[in-house]
Amino acid sequence: MSDKPIPRKSPHTAPFWDGAKKGKLMLPRCTECNRVHWYPRHICPFCHSVDLEWIEGSGEGTIHTFAVQHMTPPAWQADAPYVTAYIDLKEGDRMLTILRGVDPQKPESIQIGGLVKVEFEDVGDDTHVPFFRVVEA
Repeated sequence: MSDKPIPRKSPHTAPFWDGAKKGKLMLPRCTECNRVHWYPRHICPFCHSVDLEWIEGSGEGTIHTFAVQHMTPPAWQADAPYVTAYIDLKEGDRMLTILRGVDPQKPESIQIGGLVKVEFEDVGDDTHVPFFRVVEA
């Protein structure tokens, strides 16, 4: 088991974690305005409705922006440098991730708008965390 912090689960986010364990990216969607939002909230950040549901996302997206992390929290020092990125999800909204399948020593090879696909990693404590990997067009 890693010394990295493990995300906290709650009853509110249980559909996300249950889906992650099965390799599915579950996303909250408002039934009033039909918009997906990330991160999970009790009200829609767009129309303020409380009528929300969980849907299975495609797990696909594009790179919105990225940064190479050289200075990191202690638990991540062994992994440095690594790339963090904001991913524009196919379903809408944006998710922060650690980007896989890229060389942090060659950031010029990372393309804004590049295609990515979600993958899940078992980080211990029966928790599976989503990461995104660059895929070929």
